[in-house]
Amino acid sequence: MKITKEFIEDFLSSHKFSYEPNQNKLCFPKLERIFIRMFNDSYFRPIKIANEKIIEGHHRYVCSEILTKKIEMIKGGINISMETNYSWSAVIVEKNDWDSESDLKLYEKEYDL
Repeated sequence: MKITKEFIEDFLSSHKFSYEPNQNKLCFPKLERIFIRMFNDSYFRPIKIANEKIIEGHHRYVCSEILTKKIEMIKGGINISMETNYSWSAVIVEKNDWDSESDLKLYEKEYDL
């Protein structure tokens, strides 16, 4: 199974999410990697939420919604980003990769072995 940037953008615009984002950008390469790992049943850390917003785990949350896979939600700390008001339909999906080579190696060890 494969996703595209356009598919993600359409999904963000049309899906009814239970939680709102507290950031206005996502990284497509990161979404793609998480999507494949989640599709293959890799375990992921819980998503942190507070006041009906995602505090940590936006990429995991979007992929879990696409795949309709349950992922644990835990209460996260409230921070300055709680003052922001973003909507999923306005989130920008960037093509550039946010993860460094060392990040990628760390994620390989954590999720692929």
